[in-house]
Amino acid sequence: MTYFSTIRNIFLFFVFFTFSGAQDPQFQYLKTPDGVNLRIAKWINSTPNLHSKTILFLEGRASFIEKNQETIQNLLLQGHDVWVFDWRGQGGSSHLLENPQKIHIDDYETYLKDLYQIVHQVVKPSARFPLVFLGVSFGGHMALRYALDHGEDLEGMILVSPMLDIHTKPFPYRVARALTRTALLLGLGEMYAVGYGDYNPLEVGFEKNVSTQDRFRYECQKELCLNNMPLVTGGPTYSWVNATFKSIDYLQKPGFLDSIKVPTLILTAGLDKVVNNSRDKEICGKMVACHQKTYSEAYHNIPNERNIIRDQFLMDVAQFLKNLKSYSLEKVASEIKTNKML
Repeated sequence: MTYFSTIRNIFLFFVFFTFSGAQDPQFQYLKTPDGVNLRIAKWINSTPNLHSKTILFLEGRASFIEKNQETIQNLLLQGHDVWVFDWRGQGGSSHLLENPQKIHIDDYETYLKDLYQIVHQVVKPSARFPLVFLGVSFGGHMALRYALDHGEDLEGMILVSPMLDIHTKPFPYRVARALTRTALLLGLGEMYAVGYGDYNPLEVGFEKNVSTQDRFRYECQKELCLNNMPLVTGGPTYSWVNATFKSIDYLQKPGFLDSIKVPTLILTAGLDKVVNNSRDKEICGKMVACHQKTYSEAYHNIPNERNIIRDQFLMDVAQFLKNLKSYSLEKVASEIKTNKML
C-alpha cells in the first residue's frame, strides 16, 4: 500500500467513523403517485441550540446521499437537524431507464412535485425548527423554483454554485439548444446528450476534474463511488437537457425573481467550469432579500473544496443561519445593501 493510499484510508476511516457516531442517519422511502420510490435520510441533532434549523439538503445532479456526508456532519456540529434525499433517477431512488446511469426527466415540474411531497409529507410534519433549503448546483436551481410557489414553507435558502445557467461547450448556446430540440423530434430523448455517457470512477483522474482542488476529498468521493456503484449515475439524456433549458427560461421570466421573498444566500465558485455563473450577482440583485458572495479560488463543488475555502464556506453558512432568527425581510434587505450581512 502506498503512502498516499494509507493517508487516504485513514481519512476515509475518520470521516465514516465520525459520520456513523451518535447521530446516525435514519433512512426511509417515500412512494410518489406515479410509483417512484424516493430514498430519504435524516439526522436528528442530539445537541440543538438557539439557532438550530431544519435543513433540507438538495443535492446536485448525479449525487447521492452518502457523497454529502462530510458537509452533513458539519451542519450537525452547528446544531441543525438535517434531511437529504436522492432525486428520482439517481442514488438509491428509483432509476427511470433501462440503463440506470442515465439522468432522465420529462419536465422539472416532476422534480418539483417530488420535492413538495417530501416537504409536506415527510419533513415539515416532524420538523423541530424552521425549514431552510441548502441547495448545491442543480439543487440550488430547484430551491429557487420551489420558492416561487411555496416560499411560505421556508425561512431561508442557501444556494451553493447554483445551476442558474449551463455551459454548452463545445457548441454555441443556440446550437446546443437546436441540437437538443432536433434530438427530441427524432425520438432520441432517452439517449445520452452528446459528450456524455456512463461514469466509471477508474477512467477519470484528479488532474482533469473540475469539481475540487482537494485531492484527499476527491479520492474519498472516488472510493465511495467504487464501493457503491449501484448508486452512481452518469450524464444526462437529451430529455433532461431540454427540460433544463426550459426551466432556465422559466427562471428568467419577467417578475419571477422579484417575487421571491425568502432570505437567500448565493455562494459562487470563482473558478466554476460546471455551471455558468456569470449572472449570479445580477440574479441575486433582482430578489427581495438576497446576498451573493464569490469564493474567487473555488472550483464548482465548494462543500468538497480545500479546507481554506471550505472553512470560510461553513462560517458563512453558520452566520447566515444564525442571523435568520432575528431578521425581518426589511432588515435583511437593508443589511445586504450595506454589505454587513457576512
